[in-house]
Amino acid sequence: MSKSLIVATVLLALALSTSQTAMAAPGPDINAQSFELAPAQADGIWARSALAQGSLDWSLRVLTTLQNNSLAFSSRDNERTVTQRVHASLWTMQLAAASGWGKWTFAMTLPVALRIASEGPNLLGFDRPLAPLFGDLRLEARRHLWQKVMAGIGQLDLAAGVMWALPTGASGSWLSEGGARFDLMGIASWRRGPWSADGSLIFRLRPLTQARVQLPPAASQVDPSVAVALAVGSEWLMQLEAERRWLRDRLGAHLALQIRGAMSSQATSEQTLVEGMLYADWRMNRGAWKLWGGIGGGVTQAYGSAQVRGVGGVQFDPESVSRDSDDDGFDDRDDKCPNAAEDADGFE
Repeated sequence: MSKSLIVATVLLALALSTSQTAMAAPGPDINAQSFELAPAQADGIWARSALAQGSLDWSLRVLTTLQNNSLAFSSRDNERTVTQRVHASLWTMQLAAASGWGKWTFAMTLPVALRIASEGPNLLGFDRPLAPLFGDLRLEARRHLWQKVMAGIGQLDLAAGVMWALPTGASGSWLSEGGARFDLMGIASWRRGPWSADGSLIFRLRPLTQARVQLPPAASQVDPSVAVALAVGSEWLMQLEAERRWLRDRLGAHLALQIRGAMSSQATSEQTLVEGMLYADWRMNRGAWKLWGGIGGGVTQAYGSAQVRGVGGVQFDPESVSRDSDDDGFDDRDDKCPNAAEDADGFE
């Protein structure tokens, strides 16, 4: 990964963060985390798994999902709790890129969504049907810390990571939180034969409200009655996923669970959110294509969380497409010398 690419990415991130913060409008404490629990996310943003990626060039992946959601929006006004429900069919997509450098893995992810149909108030932030809604750009860095292979137990891996979500999405929308968000992650992974499990514990700082400071006409100082400060809340999240594979890794079954709780009294909804998902996937061309489908929902509800969610989608990884660079009959992934043809005994 070139230094110029790193510098350009950092400059772009700072520019987007600065411009969006200045233009942010007041918005609700919306549960954008509900979007995070999606099939194949570990493959999409390379952050839920603690496995070392090793050195690799930039790799691009596209995940597209059709979601049929029943969402609950509960807000408290003094002693009264008001709940509004929205039924929405959404087409979502995650554009992801990652690169490895030694024990480090760097990733960028941009979520995009289209509203196909919806019933109820427009609490998701869509201006009109079929108009794309862009979410917060996520920049991640993860470092592999430890690996141990134990007889009878399997392979254990530990990693740590940070994630910075830039406020590139529309404030108050389902895919944005109206301000920059910071995550500190600890990740553990276990592998044994066809079984695997990944878990992450995340501590998160995120904005709860954000508004522009307004100056009254002909006044030299800010009127405190119209100035709204930025409130920052802290949360913890636990994400767990177990997987079992069959048919030479082509078929897989997954059980995912996400638990979220507030650590700050400023949060508008302090109820612990528990959401799960059960889905299956089918890999083709050794992982270049992946199809999946499943169902999920919330055991408990928070603002904007899914009551019931049906999902189906496809992932494409162009870096995994079969290719034979030296035309010797060996796929690059199985070739000892992918850039030079072997002789009859398999060596140059």
